[in-house]
Amino acid sequence: MKLDCKAMVWLCLSLWCCTLPAMTRRSGGFLQPEWLGSSTDVVRITKVEFTDTATIVSFHERYRPGWWIQIAPEAVLRGEDGREYRALRGEGITLGAHYVTPESGEGQFKVLFEPMPHKTRFFDFIESRAEGAFHILGGHQAGRDIRVPEPDSVFRITEELERQFLQGGTITVEGRIEGYAPSQGYATMQCTRFNPMPACDVSCLMFREFNIFLNRYEFSRILPSCSLASAGRRLQVDSALLDVDREITGSAGPSLLGRLVLLRALRSDLEMHCCDLPELMDSLFCGRRALLGREELRAQADRLYAAARNRCSATYPLPDTEGSALLRRLTDKYRGKYLLIDFWGMWCGPCRAGIRSSLEMRRALRDHPDVDFLFINAEGESSESAYREFVGQYLDGEDVQQVTRDEFNSLMDLFGFLGIPHYETLDPEGNVVRDGLHYEENADLFKTPQLDRLKKLLEP
Repeated sequence: MKLDCKAMVWLCLSLWCCTLPAMTRRSGGFLQPEWLGSSTDVVRITKVEFTDTATIVSFHERYRPGWWIQIAPEAVLRGEDGREYRALRGEGITLGAHYVTPESGEGQFKVLFEPMPHKTRFFDFIESRAEGAFHILGGHQAGRDIRVPEPDSVFRITEELERQFLQGGTITVEGRIEGYAPSQGYATMQCTRFNPMPACDVSCLMFREFNIFLNRYEFSRILPSCSLASAGRRLQVDSALLDVDREITGSAGPSLLGRLVLLRALRSDLEMHCCDLPELMDSLFCGRRALLGREELRAQADRLYAAARNRCSATYPLPDTEGSALLRRLTDKYRGKYLLIDFWGMWCGPCRAGIRSSLEMRRALRDHPDVDFLFINAEGESSESAYREFVGQYLDGEDVQQVTRDEFNSLMDLFGFLGIPHYETLDPEGNVVRDGLHYEENADLFKTPQLDRLKKLLEP
């Protein structure tokens, strides 16, 4: 069959016109994205493309040359319907690895996510749920009106809410926004800071910036201070401080800010002087406790004082917490021995190095009548095969306990550590030894002076 040139042209135009709608449906996006809020000024989104196979987000990074940022592998886009779309891979960046800022101080890269609907009007970028991860919220095309609901009434703090704000522990709040429906076209809400900062409103404790603000207030020149000469002199200055605080804040009595300054000063003095100046600290504690006024703050002062007194002893008992109950279940079988507990993880290089280097020492102490070892890590943080291989090679014959992530967090809270490796020692009665055992190059160095020192200190 022959086609003349004119027929060929018409055929091509017809095919092009038939495929044009399908082509335009295959992609869309935000050429000039804006957002309602961002927790970072280092990274911004410059373009968003919606395709059938991926959502492609282009980023511009501006940072100090040679310094690095990181996009976590668990990064997601959260759509207006609440669904989350996982990160697939990076282009110009490796997810989970350091992206080093070029010498120019600016960089460009893309992250590909699972495909979002082409009609998506806005989304949230969640880099990770981990502490310190950054979020870019309410991303949308420039010029599009993304409405943020206005509150129907002003939030009022009540006496009961005040007590709850000043209590220790955690709380989960659930509820709904009156008059809101997803069909209104927004998935994020703005949370504005107090301006000015209310000096007596406990709800200001919600804001990260409050701790910085309180620090500046505490050490400002307008508040009187003095060296620790005597408890009486220090308490006179504390009373003067609260008088100045009343003038500054316009409060009828000492403001929450002023009382918190005294509480922080009490903590600092107890940490530095409770063991070497116990009588002075007892007097200072009693006087400041009276000045704090509020029972919730006095309860916190009592906890600080008890913790400080515990630090002055060689050992202290485990408190009554979930972490303590878990630890007792794992360690009760070691009563009568000193127990060195190693908190570790497969992803932690220094943890693995410490376990490797202590292998010969631990083998030499395997049947020692006075000491034993326990290794605790969180489950699910490495491949099962790599974990079994490492344990079999370096921890064979040791007591290795895997706990859930939540249980490991409770143990971190119990001992107040934020990183690993971390080591703790229990005495034969199950009390925590303040200055405990640690690994040595060989068993002889471990036994003398470490173990001998503890036995001489703690045993009659």
